[in-house]
Amino acid sequence: MSAQRQEDRHPIANGILAGLGAGSVFIVAEMIISAALGKRFFEPLRIISTLLLGQQAMDPSYSFTTAVVVGLLSNVVLSGLFGLIFAFILMVSNAPAARGAVIAWGFFYGIALWLVNFCLIAPGALPQFSELNQFWNGFIAHSVFFGAVLGWFRALSHSRMVEIEKPQMINRKRYA
Repeated sequence: MSAQRQEDRHPIANGILAGLGAGSVFIVAEMIISAALGKRFFEPLRIISTLLLGQQAMDPSYSFTTAVVVGLLSNVVLSGLFGLIFAFILMVSNAPAARGAVIAWGFFYGIALWLVNFCLIAPGALPQFSELNQFWNGFIAHSVFFGAVLGWFRALSHSRMVEIEKPQMINRKRYA
């Protein structure tokens, strides 16, 4: 068997898929971090659901199922969008394709997302997001569990190796 490098054929799709994978890791990490900090396990999903449902989704009397489903759907859409934006940034910046470099770019992209979303937008427009711990649910979750994971998934999709089977030649001796 030999390995051949297969170039990225669909960078947009790869960016979205990397975002969805990172978003899945991110939301699970968010919920585990919340529980570890003594908050409700599903609180991050309730908070995310307020983007579409409004502040009332935080009320314990509000439908748990609705808040969780809307929170999950919002997370999926935003993760795919952020993955797409990251892929675009990598393409236009001519960033190095080495796995470690792409993971580092993802890490810093996660920090940028946290700064823009939580430090610039949320304080005025979405104060419920300030209920999350800004170090663990903010900085760490965004840089490590979204950004670095996004970079890792993106690096995998960009430089995947494809095994190609070569037919085995059977050595036959010809006798004259």
